[in-house]
Amino acid sequence: MSLEVIKTQIREFLRSKEPEVLAIRGDWGVGKTFTWDETLQEAQQQKFQKEDAGAIGLTYYSYVSLFGISNLQDLRTEIAFNKLNTIDLKHAEGVTKYKKVSGKFGPKIISQLIQTTGISAGTLVDTIFASVSNSMIKDTIVCIDDFERSTIDEKEALGFINDLKCKRGCKVVILLNDTHTKQFKTYREKVIDYDIRFKTTPNEAILMALKGYPETDYHQYIFEFCQRIETTNVRIIKKIRALTENMLSKVKIQKHRNLILNYFIQTSVLAHYCFYASKENLPDIDYLLNLNEFSSLAFSDFFANESPESLTPEEAKEKKLNADRLNFLANYGKEFFDKFDESIIKSVVDGFVDKPFFEKWLIEKIDEIDRNEATVELSKSIKSFYSKIMTDKEVRDWAQDYVENFCRNVENVSKWDLNDSYRILTKLELIKERNEIVRHYIDQNSHQIKMLDTNTREDMRDVEWIPELKDLLDENYRRRKAPPTPRDVIKKMIIQNGHAQREEVEILKQLDGKAVDEMVRNLSPNEFRSTVSLLANIRDFHPELKGLQDDTRFVLQKIGGESKQARLLAEHYGVSFEHD
Repeated sequence: MSLEVIKTQIREFLRSKEPEVLAIRGDWGVGKTFTWDETLQEAQQQKFQKEDAGAIGLTYYSYVSLFGISNLQDLRTEIAFNKLNTIDLKHAEGVTKYKKVSGKFGPKIISQLIQTTGISAGTLVDTIFASVSNSMIKDTIVCIDDFERSTIDEKEALGFINDLKCKRGCKVVILLNDTHTKQFKTYREKVIDYDIRFKTTPNEAILMALKGYPETDYHQYIFEFCQRIETTNVRIIKKIRALTENMLSKVKIQKHRNLILNYFIQTSVLAHYCFYASKENLPDIDYLLNLNEFSSLAFSDFFANESPESLTPEEAKEKKLNADRLNFLANYGKEFFDKFDESIIKSVVDGFVDKPFFEKWLIEKIDEIDRNEATVELSKSIKSFYSKIMTDKEVRDWAQDYVENFCRNVENVSKWDLNDSYRILTKLELIKERNEIVRHYIDQNSHQIKMLDTNTREDMRDVEWIPELKDLLDENYRRRKAPPTPRDVIKKMIIQNGHAQREEVEILKQLDGKAVDEMVRNLSPNEFRSTVSLLANIRDFHPELKGLQDDTRFVLQKIGGESKQARLLAEHYGVSFEHD
């Protein structure tokens, strides 16, 4: 049912003078109360300005939330003292009149009644309140919100609502999430006259959430990503807008503003949805934070090569859950998260933007965008080379422009582009130009030596290195680089399916049993399986590391003696306990 159809049903309900009960059912946060209030105010405005005298059939209106109300008398009192004139909903006519009377004469009357009846003050006040409140509830439109959150027995509450309709001539609208009620479905056909399922489209929910706020340059991104994730929760969308405003109030974004807003809101929408929505197959916040570009590809399915028969029911369930989560993220278009994403997710959890932490990774993200733009610029230059026939002079002119472009963007040039440029200039026999870009690349990147490391992937691609260029970069890298730690080597081996260079194998040989024990016990859940699986079978990749494998299995055997779960875990990785 579309939002406009729902509003039409509410208008017809308001217009009728007949005592009736309308139920509007929907998930939390989808805009039930917002839509009811908006439609009521529109009708009230029409009546007040005499555009449509019949827009609201009854004279009085009362709103009450059942959240925190524990008995019918409290409910009755709340309805009575929230009673408003439907022509002017800003003034509580019933409340005002009662307060004037009770304030002027109440103390004297109560005092006299206590003396003559002997009834306690508390009981007497309750009796008076009950009598007054009951008399005030008549011919009134009553909105009862948060029906599912009340501690009042639902059968009793529905019986009371039926009395309001049948005995007090009231029209009652119930706003509720019926998936969280126990008896509503059983008794609703005896009480409810009109039953509406409140379900909107993402676009309608977004328009509701942003209504009343000035148009901004980031609203388009909220529309795009909220529609992509198919959220209809108005409260979540409002939180997304509020966090974006909080960020923009603290941080001035001038360079790459549109791209930064796009990245920010894409991650913000996803994080808000996963944080607040209660769906089992959704990734939680910890899952998002542990999903980087390598883990999403290399660690995403630890059991990928195992047959279903070899998995325990728990492992099979976990495998399916992980697959569901990754499919969800892939469909959304966000498969891994960097430090900039982490700063956004932290902001969602905290409810505000931590300026120093956010700014740090914002600068990194801007640098990354710069690098990407440099790559695009160089790619265009290369493309122009292959798009037309040139004379030798035109080639030299092209090469000069290309070298200038390369050197201007050198700190943002990828190793892939360097290798590709080296190859082309060599084939053109432009040795001077070739050597210039290499020298400039090495000199300008001496402070960030990862740019000189030829043994890592570039943009998730393996570079087919020209041997002499690789040797040159490796030499400069070794002069500037401290040796990697065993943990660094292990992480790299996991990504490269067990492959390691000779010098890296030598680093792992330095690990003893104590170091392995400490490492295994301090692994995060996201690292544990891949790391332990590698170490427990590392001689399959490098026979010379048999000692490391033996140490790992000994550590697992020791850990296995600490609990039944630890023993099963150790056995899972091939450790035997045959002497028990």
